[in-house]
Amino acid sequence: MASFDGGSAVPSDDERKLGWRELDDAMVLPSLRGNIDIPRDGFDEWQILEKEPTAIHPLERSVNVGGFRLAGPREIAGSYDPTWERDGLDRLYPIQQAFWAQLDRLQPLACIGMGDFEIIVTTDTIFVDLYAQSLQQQSL
Repeated sequence: MASFDGGSAVPSDDERKLGWRELDDAMVLPSLRGNIDIPRDGFDEWQILEKEPTAIHPLERSVNVGGFRLAGPREIAGSYDPTWERDGLDRLYPIQQAFWAQLDRLQPLACIGMGDFEIIVTTDTIFVDLYAQSLQQQSL
């Protein structure tokens, strides 16, 4: 877990008993096997890695940036009502570059962000289908 409620995550004693540990300002669970309760509180970000990392620092927390999404600032501005203010979107360029650089460095199977927008980055279509199913079950 890269971000919990917009900041670093520290496992509670109960979470530590379940296998969670702290690594470079993030919570790490060695395996996602079985029915695991993943803590969430809004403005959360998860990097799902194939192997347990030995280090993940420095860690960028993009999900905590207001308005962060993967669309380019020009595309975002084009979706605005013509009467809305459009300046300030250029601040997203370096944040998006840092986000993609972190994905290149960590090589996660998936990255999930729950901030102003829900973001899922993966090349695994089965993961996307399973994630969509879990969201549907939560809304029932």
